[in-house]
Amino acid sequence: ADEMQDPDLVRAATSVPLDLVPAFGKRKKNCAKPVAILRQIWQFISTSIKMFPRYSAFKDLFEYDYSELMQSVRYALLINLHPNCINEAEETIHQSYGLHVMMNATFDLMCSSKFDMRELGLLRETVLSAQLMCRIANWVATWEREVVSKDFTSGVIAAALRANIITAQELKACEDPIELTTRIKDSHIEGKLLVEWERYWHVIERNSHSISSVDLRAYLKGIETFYQMQIASQKLI
Repeated sequence: ADEMQDPDLVRAATSVPLDLVPAFGKRKKNCAKPVAILRQIWQFISTSIKMFPRYSAFKDLFEYDYSELMQSVRYALLINLHPNCINEAEETIHQSYGLHVMMNATFDLMCSSKFDMRELGLLRETVLSAQLMCRIANWVATWEREVVSKDFTSGVIAAALRANIITAQELKACEDPIELTTRIKDSHIEGKLLVEWERYWHVIERNSHSISSVDLRAYLKGIETFYQMQIASQKLI
């Protein structure tokens, strides 16, 4: 919906989970089918997780994490409609939630009887680092295809704008996407983002020595596998 730059569909779709944000504006007819599908999915999720052993302990986190996920969709629409808004700080804050990493961690905790709640704050900090690692890997794998389709939600684009390699006006016009992608690739922005990926790796490795109720070394291997999958799929996804 954000890539289609359809505000009505985004508003309707993000109103489904938790009923946190009521849909507003006159809905288009094309909203009905996708929103109906989303309601079915949401009904399945919200019913299923109530059977998890520690659902009540993490219910509030679940609702917060899902609201952040919906915010990432709204933000993606915003910057596709208004490229002048694109900046690295908001890109990092909002877009990482779109990969569900924090959400999935909350699901795991709902099913973990041995998790020590005293470690929750540090664990969420750690998972946020993992979420950013996954988002960076996805940005590097998908940004070229996204530019061609006029989807400017990648952190690669935000970094290129910050470095004055491209301009928001060029993005909005997008008259020659191949020339834009070539310029960005020649700037080595991808390599700089992968340095950030490595920095987050060290955060998780360091935190693994302070958290005992979760096997963070195994978790880190899973994040590394995700990275490898994304890089192997570069230009294909």
